[in-house]
Amino acid sequence: MCGLISFGKKEINFVVIYIKKFKYTYKMDFLMDKTIVIYNPYGNGEMCGGTTILHYIGQLLKNKNINIKMYTGYSAYEDIIFSDFITDYDENKIVAIYPEITYGNPLNAKYVIRWILAPVGKIVNNNVVESWGKNDLIYYFLSEKKIKESPNKYNSIYKFLTIIYLKPNTFINYNKHRSGYCHIYKKANMFHINGIQTLHPPDSVELSHFNKYEELVEFFNRFEYFICYDPCSFLVFLAGLCGCIPILHKVDGISKEEWFTGMADTNSGFYEYYLKNEYTNFPGIAYGIEDIEYARSTIHLLPDILNEHIESINNLSVNNFINDMKNFHDNINSIENNFY
Repeated sequence: MCGLISFGKKEINFVVIYIKKFKYTYKMDFLMDKTIVIYNPYGNGEMCGGTTILHYIGQLLKNKNINIKMYTGYSAYEDIIFSDFITDYDENKIVAIYPEITYGNPLNAKYVIRWILAPVGKIVNNNVVESWGKNDLIYYFLSEKKIKESPNKYNSIYKFLTIIYLKPNTFINYNKHRSGYCHIYKKANMFHINGIQTLHPPDSVELSHFNKYEELVEFFNRFEYFICYDPCSFLVFLAGLCGCIPILHKVDGISKEEWFTGMADTNSGFYEYYLKNEYTNFPGIAYGIEDIEYARSTIHLLPDILNEHIESINNLSVNNFINDMKNFHDNINSIENNFY
C-alpha cells in the first residue's frame, strides 16, 4: 500500500486501469473453471426431438471449445451427434441445462439453466415451475404469446436458445413415383382446443415410430401429401425436404405468417430470424388445404431457404448463449422475472 502511495500520477493511473481490466477479464472468464452439463432425461434415440436437440447443443458448444458434458440416468451409449458423458462432478463447478420436463434440481447444481423446449403446460404440468429455483436462468426454444406482447423484454428477460438439427445429406427427394397421403397427430390435442378437423382421406397411412432418419426419408418419398396435425412438429419441414407436400392443420386464430414468424404460442422456431429479416410467404409448406397449390409450386425452393434459416438461427443462438454464460451473473432472464 505504501508503495502505491509513492507512485507518480502515471503509475497510479496505470494501476487503476490494470485493476479494472483484470476485474473485467475475470468476469468474462466465468466458464474457465466450469463445466456445462446437459441433463438428458429422455435417453437415446435420434427420432425423439428432445433427445436430438440436447445432443446437438452439446456438439455445437463443444465446437466452440466450451467444456460441455452430458449426464443421463441411463447407461452410456454412442450417439452420432454427441457422446461426451459425465458421472462424477463438483456441484459447485457445473452449470446444469435442464429441459422443461425436469422437476427440481437432480444434479444439485449451483448454477441452473431451464430450457423450455415446449411451452410449460403443454407436455409438462404448470406446477413444474414451483420446483425450480427463482434464480435459475430460463431460455426458450420457441416464442410464446407473452414474448410477442412484451417486446421490451426481448433479449433481457426473454431469451432464446433455438437449435435446429438436420442430419447432413439425409433428407432428400428421390424423385420417384409417389402417391397418396400420410399423416400424424402427435401433440395435436394439446394445441387444437376447439377440435381437430380431419384433413386426410380414410386410406391415409399414419406415420408410426421409426428408429432412424433414413427410414423416415424412405417413408416420405412414398407419398404425395403429409398431413401434420401437430403445430409444433418439425416433421412438416422434413417431409417437404423429401418432396412430400406438407399440409399443416391450421391453428385457430393464427395465420401462416404468425406461425412462421413466432408471433403465437405455436410456431416454427424462427422468431429471432424474422426479427432481423422480412417475412415472405414461406415456400413448400401448405398452411391449410387451400395452400396446397402454392406449396406444390414452391417446394423446390424449400431446401436452400430452410438451410439458410437454420444456419442463421443456430449461429445467433449459440453465440448469444456463450456470451451469456461468460457473463453469467449479469443475466436477468431468471425464473422469478419470467413466471412471478
